[in-house]
Amino acid sequence: MDLVEREKEFRIINELIGALGEKKGGLLIIDGFVASGRTSLLQSTVDQADNSDIIALTAAASALEREIPLGLLGQLMNDVPLALAPRAPEAISRLRRYQGSPADQSDDKASFLTDLLTEIYAIFIGLMDRSAILVAVDDLHHSDALSLSFLLRLARGTLRRPALLVFSQQSACIRGHQLFQTELRRLPHCHHVHLAPLSPPGVGRVLARHLDPEHALRVAPTHHELSGGSPLLVQALLEDQKGVAAHARVNELLPAGYLGPGDSYRQAITACLQRGSAEAASLAHALAVLHETGSEWLADRLLDLSQESVVRLCHVLIGSGLLSETGFRHPAVREAVLEHIPPSTYRTLHLRTAHLLHGYGIAPAAVATHLLAAGQAPEAWSASILRKAAEQVLGEDRTDLAQNFLELAQRETTDPDEYVAVTLQLARTVWRRSPDAALRHIKSMTDIDPGQLDARQAIQMIKGLLRHGMFREAQAMLRRFGERAALPSDEASGDLRSFWLWLACSYPALTQRFAERAKVDEAALPQEVQTTDALLQATTFLHTVLLGSPAEQDVTWIEQALQLLRLSDETLEPLGTALTALIYADRAHAAARWCTRLLAEAHKRRVTAWIGVLSSIMAEISLRTGDLQDAEEHAQLALSCISAEGWGVAVGPPQAARLAAATARGDLTTAHEIVTKPMPQSIFHTRGGLHYQQARGHFHLALDHPQAALREFESCGTRMREWGLDRPSLAAWRTDAAQALLRLNRPDEARQLAEEQLALLGPSHPRTYGMTLRTLAATYRTERRAHLLEQSLRSLEEARDRLELARALADLAKARGELGDHAGASDAMARARQEAGKCRAEPLVRVLQADGSPGVPDQRRRLAPAHLPVHRFSALSESERRVARLVAKGLTNREAAMQLFVTVSTVEQHLTNIYRKLRVSRRGELRSIYSAMR
Repeated sequence: MDLVEREKEFRIINELIGALGEKKGGLLIIDGFVASGRTSLLQSTVDQADNSDIIALTAAASALEREIPLGLLGQLMNDVPLALAPRAPEAISRLRRYQGSPADQSDDKASFLTDLLTEIYAIFIGLMDRSAILVAVDDLHHSDALSLSFLLRLARGTLRRPALLVFSQQSACIRGHQLFQTELRRLPHCHHVHLAPLSPPGVGRVLARHLDPEHALRVAPTHHELSGGSPLLVQALLEDQKGVAAHARVNELLPAGYLGPGDSYRQAITACLQRGSAEAASLAHALAVLHETGSEWLADRLLDLSQESVVRLCHVLIGSGLLSETGFRHPAVREAVLEHIPPSTYRTLHLRTAHLLHGYGIAPAAVATHLLAAGQAPEAWSASILRKAAEQVLGEDRTDLAQNFLELAQRETTDPDEYVAVTLQLARTVWRRSPDAALRHIKSMTDIDPGQLDARQAIQMIKGLLRHGMFREAQAMLRRFGERAALPSDEASGDLRSFWLWLACSYPALTQRFAERAKVDEAALPQEVQTTDALLQATTFLHTVLLGSPAEQDVTWIEQALQLLRLSDETLEPLGTALTALIYADRAHAAARWCTRLLAEAHKRRVTAWIGVLSSIMAEISLRTGDLQDAEEHAQLALSCISAEGWGVAVGPPQAARLAAATARGDLTTAHEIVTKPMPQSIFHTRGGLHYQQARGHFHLALDHPQAALREFESCGTRMREWGLDRPSLAAWRTDAAQALLRLNRPDEARQLAEEQLALLGPSHPRTYGMTLRTLAATYRTERRAHLLEQSLRSLEEARDRLELARALADLAKARGELGDHAGASDAMARARQEAGKCRAEPLVRVLQADGSPGVPDQRRRLAPAHLPVHRFSALSESERRVARLVAKGLTNREAAMQLFVTVSTVEQHLTNIYRKLRVSRRGELRSIYSAMR
């Protein structure tokens, strides 16, 4: 070790050695903290004695040998030169016999010891008569008591003899030898030096011996900050830095001049703990444990020490380089200290800390942190504290920690009711990141007696089972739960009422089976809910929307609720319910505004399940505003955030949005993959299943399979009527079915359905109203059609659904063209193309491009329909008709093949037959025929 800033100490040593020539004895106590350079200074003194022909007798005490009587004296005797002390071997032999004899207090043994020490003392005095001697003892604080007693006697006898006694010791470890220290320091020839930590310039001098001087000067302050001036730690940091520099690959990855502590530094910290006082090490252990929750102020109580003792030991740790005035000098110090704690001590410290913090009423998270570190929760209050702590840290988005708290509580609790509460809370917590993992916790509770559950717990269980298609288990629990729900005390519960409303809106088939118990009297539902329960507010609003048109004040009121609610695990459901209600109320743009804000927060806080749920809602919003690409992207994000198992039956809405968007964009390959992917049949018993069935019907329409589409839409309508949710803004199945009927050339039936739907609507649903008018217009002749389309256009402009607006503009352009209003037709067509392009509805874009401009008659329009071979179209097979329609719309052979899921060569074969049967030779003629057919 480099000896720097030790000039004063060397001067004293030189003076004392020089005095030996004058037959003057000396006594030097070298005091210092652990690893302060005491041993190096002592060794330097021994080397100087050797060079001066002074007999050096050396010994190093050890904590492991403290219980060996005369152990230290035995080491000194081993260095006695036999030539100058012929009686030494016999004395050593007697000393070993004494060390090996039984530990008794007999008079014979006491007499033997007295004679032995007298003989050894005489040997030492005899040496001094022949030569100057140096007695050098390192780590005197670890010496056995008998050896200390002998050294004190020897020190008293060296005042006027050529002997220098140099003892090195740690300040913190001498408290057990106060009498010895006092007697020693009273001697007139005693000198005392304290080795202080190195100053910053001193650290710089050490570094300059190993590094480039400029670099040493630059890094000296950091080395001093990390080492506290401890020579051992400075040397360890140098070794770490050299190790980094020696590995070029590692060096490239680290910033220039990296000074981070490494293995040598950590090992040096461990050495400080092992070589220092046990009390100081215990305090370091305690501070490392308490630091985790900022509870260092409890150190005295944790270790049963006085505050004065803690202050004294902190001073020792500061001097040793482990602590600064504000705490551990570096996280690596605390890590090394924690690794040094024996496992049993580690657990005990954490458990005692938890007990103390709980007794002081400290926040549950702090208490739980120590229970978790101990891996035990033995107290009766432990499970309750761990649950509260989980809620606390979950509010800070520390999901992993909350899960760890609850898993400990689940493992340790012996109370059955507490176990149920913990498991359900654990399911809610892990749902954030892994809904499928949450399902496993729910499944583990299916055999539980509902009598053990309170209303909120039972509701969580039933919702979890239903969302994952476990209808049988849910019904069994619902049946038993329903009996409790009918009690007067429960009837007034906001939780219960919002649950029954939620069930009526989401699983209406089940509600019908439990209608008497649910007691949802639709006629008695208030128009405005006077409650502060966010979930009850939201479910009531959704229920109102699904049963009829909400009042404008209801919409305003729910938007105010959205503004007040902060996104959390508790508010996600009411927020999602409110957004869904706004969508069904044809307030998609209002819903988009709120959902965008919430989704941004979910991304910022990185809560996967929140992102999934809100992305699914955003996909439906985008679909209803005509933003097809956004709809598909949000749906894909929702499905990637939450696995299919995690979604359960709730997978219907995101899959429906993805299917509908892909179909409208003309990506029938993706749409086909979605449709052919197996879906749980239980989704069709949910509200979300209606959207998927509706999207599947539109896919069939895109494939020109109107009969299959009609079956889907009619099935959808049947369910809605049976469930009492026949609201067009939920799923406009009538206009969808009417579109299929128009394809089947059944306009009267189509008109009847459109008129039925129109009767169910009002101006408060502009999007659905506009869509219905457009469909109704398609069943009438030109004049009536144009008038209805003008009305449709006004409603859709208010609704701001680009896709439906583009479709209405396209129909209006054609109607105006047929009425001879070519300028109006051109304007409408231009707007239709613009809107269709913005929403990326490629099939509609191609059709609009192929139609040309209705305001400017082209070659196709100059051919009178009578001159076209329209009657020959009936000669085509169904497959040929499908190919003809797609090609006439402007699709290439490859695009037509992809939409029909056939090969390109099959399309080419059909085209050959089509050209032959229709007696045409090019696509342009085919488009003319198709236009005439329309």
